[in-house]
Parts: sequence; C-alpha cells; structure tokens
Amino acid sequence: MTNLDMIRGRQVVIPCTNTSGGTLAEGDVVVVDTGSNRSITTTTTELDETVLGVVKEAIGIAAEGLIIVGGYAPVMKVNAATAVNQWVGTSTTVKKGKPQASFVVGCFARAMSSSVGDGTVEADLIGGPVKGATGDTGATGAAGATGAQGIQGIQGIQGIQGPSGSPTIDIPFIIDGGGAEIATGIKGDYRISYAGTITKVTMLANESGSIVVDIWKDTYANYPPTDADSICAAAVPAIVTAVKSEDAVLSGWTTAITAGDCLRFNVDSATTITRVTITLTVTRT
Repeated sequence: MTNLDMIRGRQVVIPCTNTSGGTLAEGDVVVVDTGSNRSITTTTTELDETVLGVVKEAIGIAAEGLIIVGGYAPVMKVNAATAVNQWVGTSTTVKKGKPQASFVVGCFARAMSSSVGDGTVEADLIGGPVKGATGDTGATGAAGATGAQGIQGIQGIQGIQGPSGSPTIDIPFIIDGGGAEIATGIKGDYRISYAGTITKVTMLANESGSIVVDIWKDTYANYPPTDADSICAAAVPAIVTAVKSEDAVLSGWTTAITAGDCLRFNVDSATTITRVTITLTVTRT
C-alpha cells in the first residue's frame, strides 16, 4: 500500500520505535509505551486503553517501523474465534486482540473477516479506543407512596444515564522525503468526515532541523484548497532547529471543521529534516 493510499483514508500509519524487548511481526497488537517518546510495546491487559493499533511490518528490537492506527488492517491477530463485524480489544494474550460481545470502552477495531479460533482476521481500526467524557447521571426517580399501615412503597427506578461527551481524535499526516531533505510544495490531502474543532497541532521530525508546513482547508465542492484557504494565519506550524514542536494556542487559526472539509498540507520551507509527522488534535462536535 502506497503513501497515497494512506492519504486517501484507506489506512493511517505512524512511525514508532519498538521498546517491547522483543521483535514484532505483522498483525501484532501494540500499545503506547508511556515511558518513551513515540514508542510502542505489548500488553497482557484486557481492554487496555493505551492501545495504539496493529503492526504493519516486522520491527526489530529497538528499531523503528510503521503502526496502523486507523483504517484497513489486512492482518490482525486474535486469541479466539471471531465473527465478521465483532468488536475487538486487547487481551491477556500478548500481541493478540480479543473479540467482545458488544462495543465496550477499550475496543479499538472491528473484524472484517472471521476466524474459527486463535488466528488472524482483517480489521477496520477506529484510531484508538474512542472514549468521550462521561455524561451527567440522570435524576433519580421519585420514591413510591407509603403503603397503608406504615408500609413504605417501592422506591422509583433511577433515571437514564446522560449521553457521553464528545471524543477527542488525533489526525496524523506523514511527510516523507524518501531519505532526502523534504522538498517544498504540496504533499497531499485529507478529507474529514465529521465536524469538530482543532485544539492543538504537534510536529515530530526524525532528526534535528527546521521545517514550516502550512495547512489549507476548503469544502469538498470547492476542492482543491489553495494558499488563500490557509487556516493558520501567522502561526504556521513550524520546527525551528529542533526535532519537535507543539502549539495549543493556535493564535489566529480558523479551527472550526465542517463534515466533508478537505485539508491540504504544503511545505513552505525545510532544512535537513527528511521525515515529519504533523498531527492535528480535533474535538468532535
């Protein structure tokens, strides 16, 4: 699968370092290593909410490789019989997912093929375990009337729990110079299928250097976006003689996203850096 296929939404991948202490194979289920930057490890915790995704290619010990975090995964390992359209979370079996009877917090993928037992399935990854803030608890129902001769009536049932809040989702976009210093110009497009608000932009490079990446946005009807459609104002995302940057202020940005909007990523300038991942954090509305 090419980088262009990934950009079109068929598959979202990010580069990570293997700190699990062992080699990883295609289809292994991995979680975020919270003790290291941009690193992954394995788990034996069922429904682990630090789950990141599925290994795309074999990764050696302490080596860097690609992890599928969203979209189609041709191979995902499971530890039990799995039906098509069944939700999957992490399991107590290292590197393998476990099918769930229904969606629960911690699920990160849905099976697109079946397995008669311990084996592999094709899967659609949802970009980590989506978990919105817990909504307000509904009011408790009224207590029943007191019965005759002092016998208390039955207490009313509790009200329905309120809906969950809006989830926060990261949209990663990888710009790769193929081993050479990244050239300036348009690097690709990304269409967003939901409405939301951009709250943060993060840039992670593979080596120290400098790069400026402008982001343009327009409707699907007006595709493609142009430089006049920049959402960044004067605060264009940039790394300056470093390996990373982060901006949660977004001064002057147009942060609102309408379902169906198209984003275009354009490199204004780059020095030394050969690969960078730019991630937009979006709160769905």
